[in-house]
Amino acid sequence: MKLNEFSVLMNRNFAVFVDYNDDFGKKVHCPVGYAGLYALIGENWCHKLILRAFNAGADKCIFKLRRGLRIEFRSK
Repeated sequence: MKLNEFSVLMNRNFAVFVDYNDDFGKKVHCPVGYAGLYALIGENWCHKLILRAFNAGADKCIFKLRRGLRIEFRSK
């Protein structure tokens, strides 16, 4: 799939939220779109997680990465 197809697929089917600790130690919970997720984790991980969430078919999929990021895909 092309970059544009992944962004349309994700933004149309999921609401994505990211949890992380900022530089001051505060927990941050914010909604992100495709561009925000792409900036946080990169192209390869972004595409892998979108496909895994799409194939899971669940209402909510949570992915926890080692660097403290928690990514939550909620289906619309």
